[in-house]
This record gives sequence, structure tokens and C-alpha cells, in this order.
Amino acid sequence: MLDMKRVLALGRRARGPVGIGMRTRSDAVRMSISEAADRGLPEIVVYENSKSLCSDLSKGEISSAVRGTLSSTELLPSIKEEFGISTILRVALLVTAGGKPFFLAPVGIDEGNNLDERTELLRQGVRFLKCLGVRPKIAVLSKGRAEDARRGEDISKSLDEGDILTQRARAMDLEAEHRYILIEQAVEAADFLIAPDGVSGNLIFRSLYFLGKGDAVGAPIVNIPAIFVDTSRDKRSYHDALALAAGLEAAREDMRRGDKS
Repeated sequence: MLDMKRVLALGRRARGPVGIGMRTRSDAVRMSISEAADRGLPEIVVYENSKSLCSDLSKGEISSAVRGTLSSTELLPSIKEEFGISTILRVALLVTAGGKPFFLAPVGIDEGNNLDERTELLRQGVRFLKCLGVRPKIAVLSKGRAEDARRGEDISKSLDEGDILTQRARAMDLEAEHRYILIEQAVEAADFLIAPDGVSGNLIFRSLYFLGKGDAVGAPIVNIPAIFVDTSRDKRSYHDALALAAGLEAAREDMRRGDKS
């Protein structure tokens, strides 16, 4: 099971500094840096420029990064240019009001809108979960119950794709169930939920965070070689996102050392 205490413990072991963007709400960013220091996280470096943040991350001047309050309009193109990618894929770490953490993808409205892209999000998200010491349980969501196939072509297609994605997950030797539209069951049973498309995933994220009194820790970008955690500019505090970025980097370093030994 995913454990936020383990994430923080890993973050304390990270060596290099963590970068965070700050364009607005400087008080919230600086308070988060203070909280991170109190929790024993590594040095935090503030960036007011998206290109500088991405460049330093790419060159290894910082070990990981958090978006903070930088504008996504400026930041996302900078990430694409710096890392040579055309599409950004993110997997969000959310926490329910009851304290249950889980990963969710896709979460961007233009992400995961075909079966192959959701399969790649599944593959890369599992890699991050395994970094954190979790043997993931997968819940695939779709746009109806199993008996709802006759209620529309879009629903029928979503149910079929949910079955296919579940089969692909099992072929990766993962524990996976097609939970259909029953997200209330999925979040209790699984560590990693796959929404039927990016719009659905974004609505799940917004409903939990803005209406449901849950928390959104951050969304690691999974298709670049560096650790970058995207966040909402309206987030109350960034100390948990900083811990996630540092923890993922520490876990990845542990895996590198294990591969060499």
C-alpha cells in the first residue's frame, strides 16, 4: 500500500537540492520551504523563470523540481523543449478526505485520450509506484457499469477499452481489475486508478480536491528522465510536493545503486 510516511522518509535521504517555481503567491511558496526544512528535506532552490528551472533540472544542477506557482502556459512548453518531447504525461498523487493516498491518470484534459496513451501512462505510473516500494493494485475505470453497453456508443467503446486495458495490465504481471464506473470501490481496493480519458480524470481530481476536502500532492511527469512534479497554482502548501519530488529522486538513486551492485 502507498504510504505517505515512506515518501517523506525517502525525501529526507535525498542528496541534491530541489527546485521550486515561484511567480505568484510568494508567501505560500516560502512557507512551504520553511515547512520542508522543518521536516528534514534537502535544500530548496527558488526559480522565477520556467526556462531556468527546466534547464537546471536537465543539467543536473538540481536533483528534482516542483512547479509551484509558475504559469503552465510558460512552463509546459519549456519542459517539452528542454526534454525533446511533444506530449506531457502526468500521474497525480491524490489523498482522499479519509486519508487514503492513490495515483490517478490521466489528469490533463489532453492526456490519455486513446487506449495506447493510457497504456503508456499505466506502464510509467507503475514504474513510479515500484520506486516507492509499492506493488501496485490497478483499478481501470470506464463510463458505465458492465451492463450499460447498450446505453450509447461512447459508453460501449469505453467498456470495451476498459476490458482491453485490464488485460494489458495483467499481461504486465500486474494485479488489475476493471471497476467500471464504480470509483468508490476502486479507490478502496487499488493504489492506481486509470480514468477513461483525460477530461474524466481532471474532473475526478477537481472534485476530490476542490469539493471533497481531499488533497492533491502533485503529478510527476512520467515521460522525461528527470523528476518533475507538477502542481496546482492554487495549492494550499507545497511541502508535500517537495517531499514527493525528493522522495522519488532518492528512491530512483536507490534503484540505480541496486542495479550496480
